[in-house]
Parts: sequence; C-alpha cells; structure tokens
Amino acid sequence: ALLGAQAWRGNIRELRNVLEQAAMRSETLTVDAEQLRQVLRESGVEPAAPTPDAGGVSTGDDGAALLRPLAVQVAELERRAIAAALSLHGGNKLATARHLGISRATLYERMEQPLANPDK
Repeated sequence: ALLGAQAWRGNIRELRNVLEQAAMRSETLTVDAEQLRQVLRESGVEPAAPTPDAGGVSTGDDGAALLRPLAVQVAELERRAIAAALSLHGGNKLATARHLGISRATLYERMEQPLANPDK
C-alpha cells in the first residue's frame, strides 16, 4: 500500500531504485514498510500515506479483473507498457526497448506474443 500511494516521478526506474536500496539494506529476506519509508526519505521523497484500498483487493469492477489468471494480467500489463513506450518514442523500437530495460529481441518477442488464453 505504501508503494502504491507514491507518485513515482521517475516511473519504474525510481521504484526499482527504491526497492533495490531497501533490499540491499535489509538484514533479512524481507523488506518492511519502515525500511521503505527510510529509503524514500533519503531519496528526497516524503512518503505518501497509503490509501485504504491501495493494498487490498477491491470488491468492485477492479476486483473482478484481479481474479483473472496471472499470466493474462501480466501479458496485458506488458502490452500496455510497450504501447505507451512505443508512443513516447514515436515507434522507435530500440529506444522503447532501452526505456523498458529489455533487449530489442525481447521487445519483438513480447510484441509478437498472442494474448494469453484465460481458459488455460
């Protein structure tokens, strides 16, 4: 919920950096909210208060979407991220791949994948 409440200025790169910093500083295999708050503050961000439903499953339309198979949800999210990055970079696939942190070959592979079959 804490991570979901943040307005990530640097998008996925900023989120990745916060998670990496928290993981490197943790003495256990888990990272708790207080460690995340500390990393956020040290990076110059005052942690936003989590919203009541940010970490839970919604009972509305969004809740039904979360009940679909995980593979379908991940594939859908990847497609949206790729489409947004392609739009941002004017269709330049190399720039898109770099922006997403994947190889150009992986980008082409993900673009060619059919939508996941929810019946599987």
